Amino acid sequence: MSPPRQDEPTSAWQAAREFGIDTALLESSLARTPAERLRELVAMNHLHARMQARTLSPEARARLEAAELRDKFGALLERAS
Repeated sequence: MSPPRQDEPTSAWQAAREFGIDTALLESSLARTPAERLRELVAMNHLHARMQARTLSPEARARLEAAELRDKFGALLERAS
């Protein structure tokens, strides 16, 4: 693909492609409906949980979950105390 002439406007999308960014995954995601994207997200979250259940001890999972909760809600917990 040849670069645009100086007098031709370039969209940010086209500029990203010309820079070498692979937009295929984003385009395929945008081709799906929001409900389809949400189903895929839920499936990936379930896969992540199953992988953690197989690879981490219950104690390690509990520590990881506690750390994630502190990261997400730490400011709220500090204000509540």
